[in-house]
Amino acid sequence: MGPQRTASLCGGERGSQGRLHFMFLPPYSPELNPQENVWAWLKDYCARDSAYTADKELPKRIRKFFVYAYNTPGKVSRRVDAKLYFKTA
Repeated sequence: MGPQRTASLCGGERGSQGRLHFMFLPPYSPELNPQENVWAWLKDYCARDSAYTADKELPKRIRKFFVYAYNTPGKVSRRVDAKLYFKTA
């Protein structure tokens, strides 16, 4: 969907009295969504071992990941820090 089509769907700034600013992002832009890095980290953490043989293993591994992430805030910060993603004035 091109920018003209999207703008017409959103109504542009008509009726907003200039209070709204639309920022259109590409359809998939993980570099603009730092939380994508955390999901990739979780996926890697949970899938790096062999396949699970019991249905209780995956939730257990996910809980283990969150404990690990909680105890290593520096690693979390490096993945979610957006200071390099956006231009500052």
